[in-house]
This record gives sequence, C-alpha cells and structure tokens, in this order.
Amino acid sequence: MPSLHHTARPQSTTAEDQLAQIKLPVAAALTQVEQHLAQRLSTAAPPVRRAYTHILQGGGKRLRPLLVLLAAQSVGEAGPQAVQLAAMVEEVHIASMLHDDVVDRSQVRRGQASVQALWDNRIAVLTGDYVAADVYQLLSSDEYGQAPEILAQAIAKMCSAEAQELTMADSLRTEDQYYEIIAGKTAALMAAAAALGGHAGGGSPEQINALESYGYHLGIAFQIRDDSLDLYGTPSELGKPIGKDLQAGQWTLPIIYACRQPGGDELHAQLCELGPDSPAQTIHQIATLTAELGGQDYAAEKSADFARQAITAIEELPPSPAHSALIELAEFVSKRGW
Repeated sequence: MPSLHHTARPQSTTAEDQLAQIKLPVAAALTQVEQHLAQRLSTAAPPVRRAYTHILQGGGKRLRPLLVLLAAQSVGEAGPQAVQLAAMVEEVHIASMLHDDVVDRSQVRRGQASVQALWDNRIAVLTGDYVAADVYQLLSSDEYGQAPEILAQAIAKMCSAEAQELTMADSLRTEDQYYEIIAGKTAALMAAAAALGGHAGGGSPEQINALESYGYHLGIAFQIRDDSLDLYGTPSELGKPIGKDLQAGQWTLPIIYACRQPGGDELHAQLCELGPDSPAQTIHQIATLTAELGGQDYAAEKSADFARQAITAIEELPPSPAHSALIELAEFVSKRGW
C-alpha cells in the first residue's frame, strides 16, 4: 500500500509553503494561467467584469489548473495547450462557485464577501453563465480534440450531484449516497482536469486513464477533507465560516458515520433541530459529539485511503518532478488543516 509520507517536511512548514513546493515543476505555466484568466471577459458588460474580477482577486489554491499542468508534465510537456485547458478548467470552477453561492446563499467566499452578497443573485448567476459561455466559445476550436466532451460530461455530473444533494438536505444519507454526490460535485471536474492534462501532454490511452483515476480519487479525498474542515477547521482554512454546510442541512461523512454508532440517536436528534440561524455553540456541540462517536477519525482515515488510491493509480507513470508533485499533492489534500 502506498505511503502517505512520500516526502518529509518540517512540522513548521505551512500549508501555503507545501503547496508552493508542489507547484514548482509547473510554476511558469501557472503564471501563464493566471495571465489568461485575468485577460478573459474583457468585452463583458461592466457589472459582469467587476464580479469576475472580484472572484479572481479572492485567489484560491488553483488545484484544478495545477492538476492539468502536472498531469501534462508527467507524461510530456505542459505546453500552450495545457495552459489554455488549465485556464478553462478554472473558469468552469469559477462558474460553479458563483452558482453555488446563490444556491447556498453564501455570504463569504475565499475569505471575502461573495459576489451575490456584494451585488445580488442576478449578477452572480449571469456572471457564472457568462464565464461558462466563454469556455464553450474557446472550446469551439478543433484543436482541443476530446476536451469539449470531457468537460461537458464533468459539468453534467456536477449539476446532477448538486441537485441530488439539495433533495437530500436535512436527511441522513448512506455512505454510498454520500460518495455518489461528492464524486459528481467535486471528483468529476478533478478527474476531467487530470485527463485533459494527459491529452495535452501527449500521454498514451493507458496514461490518460491512470491520470483520470488519480484525479477522481484525489477529488474524493479532497471533498471528505473539506467536509471535515466544515466541522473542525477554522474560517481561515475554509475561507468561509465554520458550520455553514451543516446549517444548510448537508450531513457529511463524519456525521453519517457518527449517527450510525451506539449513541448516535442523540446526535441525530440534535441535527434535526438545527437551522440556518443556529448559534456557533450548537455547531460546536454537534462537532464535539461527532468526534466522540468516531466521525472525525473515520473521515480522516477515508480521506487518506482515497489519497492512497490516487497515488496507486499513477504508479506506472515515469519518474519525474511532476510525478513526485502529484504524489505530494495527494498527501497534501488528505492532511491539510489537521
């Protein structure tokens, strides 16, 4: 079984430092991605342009474009096409965030006021639509091969999973149902990003399949970890207030596991009384009880397990700095903020 301790780092190393090290093999290409993103929507109406600029200024880890570039570099070269595809994948992610903030009524995104909070839902939705249309326009060129189909399938899975999650709010889903939802809303785009990178880098069908599997398992590990941070992280780690997913009725893996343990009935009763205006103390009590019932540790184990599966998927790729960075990225995703 692959180790999740591929590279030893000093305990004092921050998450930002770790991620910066992971990005080193494609740092120049990532700079080009940022330049591409900054230049997009230049012809959009001022309200749309302002909203897009605002969300870009919020920064972010840029994990999805990083995936495209590292995947391309691991089988060939992260050249101009990989850079363009990486920017498109991030635009798809930006569009999804804009729409998610409307659906979830989120007031904060990446540590700053969300677009819908600063302006209104209409501007957020229209900006998201415009960003998505920009991607479709770019993909209309014949030079991108299977990219339009790969991205379209990922977007369809994202929308379907988000709708499924809404219908299951405030209900105790099974663990399999939970995985099905996060596979669509998170892992689908990460799998697409890795596959697109493989195509852009000139990888063989076997290498592209391996990278796609890597991206899928990485996405599952990432979302489990993200859901755990909603209960046990800090606002600075999440870029938004703690407990917002819980207040929205999204009962995630730590909760699912804990509710099915002896004593879980009390937790379930507390969850059923939870509302969007529940105080932070109530969230803390639920998080504490969930941890006491083993939910926090179980989620950590499952995130690490999916990260190991991601690493296993790319074992046969040729050794390179980009390959090592993909391994380190899986480690980083499953342990961030513990």
